Amino acid sequence: MAAKREALWLWAVTVFGTGKRLWQAAENIEDMAEFTDAVKKHGLSYITQAEYARADALSFEQAEEMLENCEKSGQKYLCYESEGYPKRLRKIADPPAMLFYKGNLDFLNDKCVINVVGTRHPSEYSLNTADKLCRELCEKGFILGSGFANGIDQRVNYISLENNSFPLAVCASPIDYDYPKGSSELKEMIAEKGVVISEMPSGSRMFSGSFTARNRISVGLSDGVLFVEAGSESRGLDNFSHAVYQGKTVFAVPPHDIYDKRYFGQRDLIRNGCVPVFDAQDIVRTLSEGNVYGLKYASENGGYAMPTEDSGFFGAENNIVKAHKAHKQSRKAEKPAGYPDETISETKNNKKNDIDYSALEEQQADICRLLEEKAMLADEIAAVLEKDISEVFAELTELELNGYVASLPGKMYGLIR
Repeated sequence: MAAKREALWLWAVTVFGTGKRLWQAAENIEDMAEFTDAVKKHGLSYITQAEYARADALSFEQAEEMLENCEKSGQKYLCYESEGYPKRLRKIADPPAMLFYKGNLDFLNDKCVINVVGTRHPSEYSLNTADKLCRELCEKGFILGSGFANGIDQRVNYISLENNSFPLAVCASPIDYDYPKGSSELKEMIAEKGVVISEMPSGSRMFSGSFTARNRISVGLSDGVLFVEAGSESRGLDNFSHAVYQGKTVFAVPPHDIYDKRYFGQRDLIRNGCVPVFDAQDIVRTLSEGNVYGLKYASENGGYAMPTEDSGFFGAENNIVKAHKAHKQSRKAEKPAGYPDETISETKNNKKNDIDYSALEEQQADICRLLEEKAMLADEIAAVLEKDISEVFAELTELELNGYVASLPGKMYGLIR
């Protein structure tokens, strides 16, 4: 009997890890069953000996047992191909191949989500500010997400519960692991009203990059990131890096004391162009006026939400992940009007182009041709060109300095005509 689809994906995650390596390894394979079979048979030259050793040590039956253990603990799960996989996560460069969760994911697709970042040992000022800001956001219909650490993170979850909102917690550990210690009851409370999420199955161990991996998911699920308190060396500032790569707006609470090191992270964020927040209306105004897609007020639920599939915002998956060709092709027809379906070479041949790019390097010219179609995120450009995001950022910076490209609200880039 063939292993079910989710077990194949979990097997691949266990062999290749939760990061980008799986997507790199499976890039030229048509489906997951073909890929896992090729790995089992040692049929791929670019797989390392360590990866083959892990593949030999793990059977598909063991992967299915891992899923059964998750079910026994009350967890549900999705693989990247699953119909209910969160739409926002499809848009990031390295989406989690597997998601485990307790609660309901449905609200994530039509609500505006703010990922709130803080410290495990917040000041009284930060706690009071978080309380007021987060209550205001709940009243306006926003969803508050957190990384479920002690301190600000869990306070945000309690505020959501107290205000009849949908709490969102993204864990750096398996859901059924009591981390942070003594938090199991809160997880159950969150699951009853909202959702608790992890990409780690029951029985797996946290690793050195668990928190960074978690942050890419919590940022990926959000429309904006709000820093309540962060020192200059805070690990929470990793959320800023993810937000930049993913094109998310970053907000920061102004410091209580500009000379207090506890707030140097916020100070530096505001210095570098992040939006200072004095009340919830600053977030509403920025996302509604600055974001190219905009917020819309949903009268049916009395809150702010991002546009739905019908309005086109979620109609495209942006072709970020190249690993699963069949799935990619099925999504191709769903791209919104204006998204470049053609390859770069086809665009060069078929589009009437009256802009002279002869002075540019080839990759810079390719970026400009893409931006003729529409404004795009750096992640989108990197995906279409199949280039590393760092290369694309370097080229965009040079193009901006030379007057070809402009930075737009919402971390988009547009062509200066």
